Amino acid sequence: MMQSKHGKYETAIDKELKLIHRQEESLRRAAMKGKTPQWKTALEEKVPGSIYENLQKAFRKAFAIVFEKGTGLIEKTYNRESLEEDCQVREFAFQVKANRKTLKKARKDARAGNLRNLAITSAEGIGLGVLGIGLPDIVMFVGVLLKGIYETALQYGYAYDSDQERCFILKLMETAVLKGEDWEEGNREIDRYIESSAVECAVEEESGTEESGEAEPGAEESGEEEFEAEGPGEQQQSEAWEKDLKERVKEQTGRTADAFAMDMVLLKFIQGLPVVGILGGAGNPLYYNKVIKYAELKYRKRYLLKLREKFRSQQDAGKR
Repeated sequence: MMQSKHGKYETAIDKELKLIHRQEESLRRAAMKGKTPQWKTALEEKVPGSIYENLQKAFRKAFAIVFEKGTGLIEKTYNRESLEEDCQVREFAFQVKANRKTLKKARKDARAGNLRNLAITSAEGIGLGVLGIGLPDIVMFVGVLLKGIYETALQYGYAYDSDQERCFILKLMETAVLKGEDWEEGNREIDRYIESSAVECAVEEESGTEESGEAEPGAEESGEEEFEAEGPGEQQQSEAWEKDLKERVKEQTGRTADAFAMDMVLLKFIQGLPVVGILGGAGNPLYYNKVIKYAELKYRKRYLLKLREKFRSQQDAGKR
């Protein structure tokens, strides 16, 4: 019996989701086994407490600088419009062909971009390590990390400009460097968000109210923008929501900075020593790969779940 078009959509997406499940399980096993070696613990105990505090502050400052002032500079290193168009072309091709090959292309394109960024952070970390430059390297390291995540997000059709998306990105970065039960809890939180947002995004796309700055249908006819129709209570609620989001970004920035500082304190301490600092700087590509691998996996999962919900809602609409 010939499989229907919607059946082909489901089969292709389910195969990719099964691959993701295996990759997630591999990451989970690594995180649960991720005990700090005794030699590393012994060395970390010799690192002055002020180094950790300075590293913590440096990561918080780096995230603040990059989010507030660095996004425009980062965007000069890639063609945002081209990446967005590529995603739209791939999604259209999948709608036409309904095969897994078009889904694999997004994965390959994301990895190609991340290999270039891996080379950048390797050269930067090792180069500054030779000179014994540790803490000043953090802003550049965070910048390259966010560049990789931004490009990955665009490859899968997600903009990174909103506070809500920044919060998601920061949570991805934090969880990627956690271990044991902390990793499991962080991963569960991310998956809950991905699953709920997949349904919301599919509904928004079907109703034409996707996050594109367009007004609700009928708003133009009334000659009023949507926000102008809000009463005092609704406006206060909206302002409170925006304030809450900014506070959440601030809190998550702190948690992410703390996680990076805790895990990288020894490497950055060593990187601050002349000549032998090359060993610390060599840690940059290792951490870049670890974080980007996790972020790409979750963005891919989010994209596939959204696609599945979208096609299911189209099928349901066709039955009515």
